[in-house]
Amino acid sequence: MGRGDNLTILYPSGCREITEDLSPDELIRRLKTLAHTLQSMGQDDEAYKEYIPLAMHIADEFFLSYSSRDVQLLIACCIADVLRVYAPDAPYKDPQQVKNLFLFLIRQLGGLKDPKDPAFKRYFYLLENLAYVKSFNMCFELEDSQEMCRHPRALHSGGARHL
Repeated sequence: MGRGDNLTILYPSGCREITEDLSPDELIRRLKTLAHTLQSMGQDDEAYKEYIPLAMHIADEFFLSYSSRDVQLLIACCIADVLRVYAPDAPYKDPQQVKNLFLFLIRQLGGLKDPKDPAFKRYFYLLENLAYVKSFNMCFELEDSQEMCRHPRALHSGGARHL
């Protein structure tokens, strides 16, 4: 979903709109609330189906390439929870989008290289969440899945060996 799309985006109760014109601090505050809400959401909660436009919105290139690493990490955690809640039928269907999302998630996992980083627990949550749901299995359905398989090896020289 691009920025020009006019689908109505519904937010879970207690979550406020995530838009491109927010200050970085306000965006982080809102993403923390959204991440916490998605983290507590289960597959048995039928309401999650109405959040597909939100799932597409947070996967927009604007957020994936945001300059703040905190924003990127929170977006990654939200996307990982979307994959968990919607498993095995993720809302992301376009192969190029799936590839971009997983390359983005792999880059975020690079944060595991420093266990002393204040955000390490959130990076570890991201890894656990992706591993628990076996989210990377989606990559094997991609035409160029070999490229995706090369990237996680970079983690072995970083934080993943500390796990």
